[in-house]
Amino acid sequence: MKMQMRSNDIGKTARKACLSCLAAFMLFCNFLPVKGYSGVPDTIRIGLFYGSTAKEICTVSASGGIAVNIANETNCWPITQDESVSSVLVKKDTTYHVEIPESYGDYESVWQAKTALRSSGYPAFTAYRDGAFYVWVGAYPTEAEAAQAASSLGGEVLRPQAKRVLVYAGDLIWMGVQDEASYLTLSPVSGNLSVEGTAYRGNVQFMRRDTGDMTVVNVVGFDDYLCGVVPREVSAEWSYEAVKAQAVVSRTFAVTNMNKYETYGFHLDSTTNSQAYAGIAVEHPASNQAVYDTHNEVVLYEGKPAKTYFFASSGGKTGTASDAWGGGDEPYLKSVDDPYEDPETATHARWEMTFTAQELKEKLAAQDVYIGDITDVKVEYSDSGRAIRTVFYGTEGEKEYLRENIRWVLGVYSTAFTVSRSGEQQTAGEEICALDAYNSFTSFAVSSATKLLSAEGITDAALPLCILSADGQRVLESTAYGSATGDFIFTGRGWGHGVGMSQWGAKGMAENGFNYREILQHYFLGTEIG
Repeated sequence: MKMQMRSNDIGKTARKACLSCLAAFMLFCNFLPVKGYSGVPDTIRIGLFYGSTAKEICTVSASGGIAVNIANETNCWPITQDESVSSVLVKKDTTYHVEIPESYGDYESVWQAKTALRSSGYPAFTAYRDGAFYVWVGAYPTEAEAAQAASSLGGEVLRPQAKRVLVYAGDLIWMGVQDEASYLTLSPVSGNLSVEGTAYRGNVQFMRRDTGDMTVVNVVGFDDYLCGVVPREVSAEWSYEAVKAQAVVSRTFAVTNMNKYETYGFHLDSTTNSQAYAGIAVEHPASNQAVYDTHNEVVLYEGKPAKTYFFASSGGKTGTASDAWGGGDEPYLKSVDDPYEDPETATHARWEMTFTAQELKEKLAAQDVYIGDITDVKVEYSDSGRAIRTVFYGTEGEKEYLRENIRWVLGVYSTAFTVSRSGEQQTAGEEICALDAYNSFTSFAVSSATKLLSAEGITDAALPLCILSADGQRVLESTAYGSATGDFIFTGRGWGHGVGMSQWGAKGMAENGFNYREILQHYFLGTEIG
C-alpha cells in the first residue's frame, strides 16, 4: 500500500483536497439557490452515529482514494490524499504517543520530517493538533513505554486526550487529529465514500464529545440528501406528482428542523426520528428527478416554511396537530377529508387488533404500570375522531394515556380507533352515538331490546358505539354494555400520527390528475409552494 507522495505533488493534491472539503464547512449559511425559497442551504449535516450509537472504530472506504482534511464552521484545511488508500479505520484514540517538539505550518514540511524519522525505523506519522502540524511516534498502551521512546527521541509524551482520533491505513497510522475547535473530515478523491458499508454522497466527519466515542456526520448537498430520503418514504414508482409532493414535504421538514440536533453538532439524524435516510443505495432515477425538478421548493405559509408533517395513511380523514401532540393548531394543519386514499390498497387504512385483558396487563407492565387485572378501557375523542385520552381501569387502579402515547404502549397503527368487547350487550332506549367512516359522530337511540356487540360489530349498526357522558365528552364505555368479560377489540383506520399529508392519499390524488402543488395545498390549507 502506498503511504507517501512526492513532495512536489503535495500542493496540487492539497488544492484538490480543499475542493473536496468545501462542503464540510458550509454549516449554517444560506447559498445562492437557483429557484424556490432562498433559505434552503446548499449542504446539510446528517448524524449517522451519535449518542448510544457513537463509534469506537469506524470503517470508511472509497475506491477512488481518500482525502484527509480538517474543518470547522468557517475554514477548511486540506492535509493530504492518496488514490491508493481505498479503505481506512478511524479509531477513538486511547493510547500514548511521543510528540517531536518542532511544529510545522504546512503539511509538506511535516511530511518530510515524518518521512525522515520513519526511514530511521521509528513508527512516525503526521498529526494535526490545535492548528499546527506535528510528528508523532507510536501508539503505546502504557505511559512507561511511551516515556522510554520519548527519552531516546527527545520528545514529549502525549497522554490520551478526549478529542483525539487516529486514521489507520492498513497496519500504519496515517494521521492523528487532536483539535478543540476542528474535526477530522474524510472525502473521496473520486466517486463516493462508504461508511460502515453504506455509500453516501459528500464527506464524513468525526467528532469526539468529551471522553465519549465518535460522532459520525455526513456533510452532504441538500438535494443529494433528499435523494437518499424520498425513496425511503414513498415508492419511487408511484405516480410522479406524488413523489414530487414527497420531495417538497421532505425538503420543508428538513428546513424547519435544522436545529433539532444542534447540541450534537449536526442538523438531522438518519433515522425516522428525523427522516429515514439511507444514502446512495436507495436512490432511484425517478425520485432523484423529483428532487431536482422541485429544487429549493418548500411549503410556505405567510412567506415562511410550514411545519410539514406526513404519515402513511389516514383511513379517509386526517387529524390535527393538537389531536396528536396537544397544544394549539397551526392554521394550515387542520383535519381534512382524504377521499382519494384507496382503503383497499393503502397500508393499514383499515385495521383491527384484539387483546385479552391479560395482554393489556402485560403491555402496561412493560411500561412499569401495575393496576391489577384490566376490567375496562374508556376513550375520549377529538372532533376528527382520534383518541385524545385513553384510560385503562384495573382492579388496583387506573392509568391514562394522552394522544399519541397510546400508540407506543399498545403498538396500534394510529389513534383513530374505537374499543369494543366481545360478549357485551346494549339495552334499548339508551342514548348513544356512532362513528361514521371518518370517525365523525352521529347520535341515535337503540330501538330493539338488546344489541349484541361482537368482533363483527353491533347487529343493525355496523360501526362501533360510544355513549355521551354527562359533560358532553364522547366516551366509548364498555361497562355501559352490560357483560364485559370478552377480549378488547381495537378497530381503527390509518397508519401514523395522522397530521399533514397522507402519503397514500397523495398517491390517490396524483392518480386522479392532481399535480404536486394541488396535493400539498389540499393537505396544508392556505399554503403556497415557493
